[in-house]
Order: sequence, then C-alpha cells, then structure tokens
Amino acid sequence: MSLMKFRVSRRTNIIISKFSFITENIMSSEEMSDLWNSIFNVVEISNFGVTLVGIGVSFCGIFFNIFHLIVLLQKPMRVLTTNAFLIGIAICDVSRMVVTIIMFGLSFHYYYETTMYSSW
Repeated sequence: MSLMKFRVSRRTNIIISKFSFITENIMSSEEMSDLWNSIFNVVEISNFGVTLVGIGVSFCGIFFNIFHLIVLLQKPMRVLTTNAFLIGIAICDVSRMVVTIIMFGLSFHYYYETTMYSSW
C-alpha cells in the first residue's frame, strides 16, 4: 500500500491510502493508464465545447456592445458622467472580446494544424 507524498490532514491521508490500496488491488498499470487517458479525452472534449461557447458569447457581446456604443455616443447622451463610464466599459468589453476571438482562433488553428500533420 502506497501513500501520496503530500499530507493535508489525517482524514485526507486515510482516503488517499484507501484509494491507492483499492487501485493497486483492482487495476493494473495498463488499466490505470487507460482510465487516465479516457479522463483526459473527456476533459479535452469539454474544453472544446467551452471554447465554442466562448466564441459565440464573444460575437454576441461585440454586437450588443457596438449597439450600446452607437446609442451612448449620441450628443445628448455624452453629457452625463455615468454615460462616459458606460462608454469606457463598452469599449473595454469590445476590445477584450476581439482579443478573445483572436486567441481562440489561434488555438483552433494550432490544434487543427497539429492534428492534420500528425495524421500524415
């Protein structure tokens, strides 16, 4: 029975030692490797989904923030200090969402380039 090297509390040590004992007696190292590979695949697929949702939210956010900027930049709206702050927030939001789309686009490009050339 093996123990992990970190110690948080006595209860944590008992749980970790029981888990190690169970996995050593039930799973071989190959099965354990398959388990971790399947967990990694699930995390990778969910990360891809979250990325797609992030891109969609960014496009919607850019559209609505540009609409708000058009309204807030009219001459009667620029008088109040509150509207000046809202204009600044909208500009920062649009710039952040543009950077988010660029970063996600670069990560997609890198992902597809590596997967396409690795299959050759």
